[in-house]
Amino acid sequence: MARSEHDKDKPLVLVIDDEPNILTALSLLLEDEGYQVITARHGLEGLERLRTARPDLIITDYMMPHMTGVELIEEVRAGPEWSHIPILLMSAALPRDIKPAEVADAFLPKALNSTNPKRNATPH
Repeated sequence: MARSEHDKDKPLVLVIDDEPNILTALSLLLEDEGYQVITARHGLEGLERLRTARPDLIITDYMMPHMTGVELIEEVRAGPEWSHIPILLMSAALPRDIKPAEVADAFLPKALNSTNPKRNATPH
């Protein structure tokens, strides 16, 4: 989905997660904040979305079928047309050998602060 002239004023966010409830919740939250949102259910689908849209931000889960969030990030960073896009990685549990600051621009734990979800993101 490429942006039309009508919605170029709204930043576009690509949200990638295999959990439908997370996709819905993040989409609603971001749309309420004035963002345009496109979604994908796993990394391969996320890469397909990147071929037709140019998001301003990618939010991806770590544990997904077909490829992990880190594998997705590596693919995005390898593509010259995508490498500039900021990426927020989220996970309930990362393996110890993965340092979020080394792979993503920000990290969001999935165990969200229910009173203020905006406080959970950690920029790197």
